[in-house]
Amino acid sequence: MTFFTHPLDHRTALHLVAVEDAEELAEVLNANRERIGTWEDWAREPQPLERQREFLRGQLQKFVGGTSLPCFIKVDGRLAGSIELRQVSAGDRVSEIGYWVSAEFEGQGLVRRACEAFIAHAFGPLERLRVELQIAADNERSCGLAERLGFTEEGTRRSAMVVGDRRHDLVWYGLLASEWRG
Repeated sequence: MTFFTHPLDHRTALHLVAVEDAEELAEVLNANRERIGTWEDWAREPQPLERQREFLRGQLQKFVGGTSLPCFIKVDGRLAGSIELRQVSAGDRVSEIGYWVSAEFEGQGLVRRACEAFIAHAFGPLERLRVELQIAADNERSCGLAERLGFTEEGTRRSAMVVGDRRHDLVWYGLLASEWRG
């Protein structure tokens, strides 16, 4: 059952995560484990079905609690990736976006369009004043996306992120409501 759908184009839409998608999520994550696991420590481990069900139930609880908008990016009904808008600070009206996309759908502009929709939602109905991205410094694709979206690189937290046995510098990007050109 889909509670929320936001079309991005005639083939692509954002869907609120659903526990019913756990099997497909586990399959996509397991197929992309090495790729996503380069940047996300949680993705390095096998993703069993029950773990995905538990994860999705937790995501929905955060949604109900008003601290997160967790969505799947779907193309022709197939899970292509995930994007989440998380509340960082309610009082300061700051949110953060996190995302990943399956290798099969990389380079098609899906994440850019999903981010644009989330940024518009954050600065519109949610009345956020700031949206942030935290990206591993050597993740060139994501750093480039942040810049194309109009984010400003605000600093680097040296050796701040651990993935497996490797430490990454973490680049902090920010975008203010007054800067959003959407």
